[in-house]
Amino acid sequence: MIVFGVDILRFITSITIVAAAIALLSKDYITNIINGLIIMFSDQLSLGDQIRVGEFQGKILDITLINVVLQNDDDDIVIVPNSVIFTSTIVNQSKQNIKKMSIEFEVDLHNFTSPADLEGRLKEALHPFSANITANSFSLKTLEIRKDLARFKVQFLIPRHDKEVERQMKRAVNTVILSVNKKEVED
Repeated sequence: MIVFGVDILRFITSITIVAAAIALLSKDYITNIINGLIIMFSDQLSLGDQIRVGEFQGKILDITLINVVLQNDDDDIVIVPNSVIFTSTIVNQSKQNIKKMSIEFEVDLHNFTSPADLEGRLKEALHPFSANITANSFSLKTLEIRKDLARFKVQFLIPRHDKEVERQMKRAVNTVILSVNKKEVED
């Protein structure tokens, strides 16, 4: 370098600045790769697992160095960066060997009879699926009561994951909810 007339101190400073810029620009990428390696080699997540990460939920289709690919209930492909997976709380429903189905809804209170009546109607609608629901796992929770409406959450456990049966159960619950609200509108 002395032969070509290059000042060594300026050259090293320039190289250091370029290296720092490259490190800053690739920090997220490198973090995702390291997190991806940790996720891949841990036994906490596997292909096919049903997981919930923050607002994202679905079946794991692929785990790469950069992200985790999920397929949600609407068959949309959701790509979640490994840094989000690594820093978020994950609920792995597949490791539980059961799935909890939860449906939140609101009911207008003007002509509402009682939570017990609503619970009875929901249980009756789910009776044809009793073989697919864990015994004594049904619950109807009151989340909030306001002046004109009440928010509820119905939950029950499903021992085997069957997308079609789950869809039919959701439809049965939604039909009851709609009929309750429709009856109130008609009265």
